[in-house]
Amino acid sequence: NKWEISQKFKHTTKAVDAIQYAPIAFPWAMKVLGTPTRSGWGRMASSQAASTLLMAGSVSLIKDNISSLRPDGSDMRAFPSGHSAWAYLGATMTTYELGWKSPWFSLGAYSIASAVAMQRIIDRRHLPKDVITGAGIGILSAQIGYTLGDLIWGNKQIDNYFEPINTPNNNSHTLSL
Repeated sequence: NKWEISQKFKHTTKAVDAIQYAPIAFPWAMKVLGTPTRSGWGRMASSQAASTLLMAGSVSLIKDNISSLRPDGSDMRAFPSGHSAWAYLGATMTTYELGWKSPWFSLGAYSIASAVAMQRIIDRRHLPKDVITGAGIGILSAQIGYTLGDLIWGNKQIDNYFEPINTPNNNSHTLSL
């Protein structure tokens, strides 16, 4: 019975619903607390807005045009995993903003994203192909969004702690999957 399956996993799904956004919020929280990030407020906001719009639009477009039954049978919107896309988008944003300071920020963010993706499989909401595709969309969207931000801002709004960027081909990637 679909209802019994969805009720059985409801508690973990609610937690994952919230945790998927943690890597997105993390660079902002660190910046508010005074930790230097790669970008100034405006540059970070515009890069992340472009990344988010690209990711959300891509996931929505694919979900609306490709019917894919969830493993729990609850609906036909399994492909790609939006939770994984959000989590990996945030992990890549964290890497852009804080990965230069310490690789532990990147490792932590990608660990959270991976846990979200695995939990979606465990909860029978997605197959591995769904979460892998969602992760790829999230990572690629952040990379494109930050590249657009670099093109728009040039060398402005780079925090003093960070070396100037020679756009567009010399971006500050510290971790890429």
